[in-house]
Amino acid sequence: MGRLVRLIKAVKGLRTLFNTMVASIPSIANIGSLLFLIFFMYAVCGVQLYSTVAFNEDLNEQANFRSFGNAMLLLLRFSTGENWNGFMRNLLKDKDNCDPDPEYNPDAP
Repeated sequence: MGRLVRLIKAVKGLRTLFNTMVASIPSIANIGSLLFLIFFMYAVCGVQLYSTVAFNEDLNEQANFRSFGNAMLLLLRFSTGENWNGFMRNLLKDKDNCDPDPEYNPDAP
């Protein structure tokens, strides 16, 4: 650790880069909090709208909107671009004998 600090002090270009990185930390925190707020709002909407949708190919035990935590993780997964369009298409499929207003059961698969 001491060698790293001495290296940063000795090399002017590295010191400038380090000072710039330290100065940008508050901006990165602002962007992170804004991203968390957007994820929070969409997770609440997802739980309200899709918590009663039956499991299918993409909607499973790990990827679902049945709880707030799972919804946040799923939105993080979608933000990386991983199969969000396939997931969306599976949510739009109609099932036979589907109840449009089912009772919520958190223990149901």
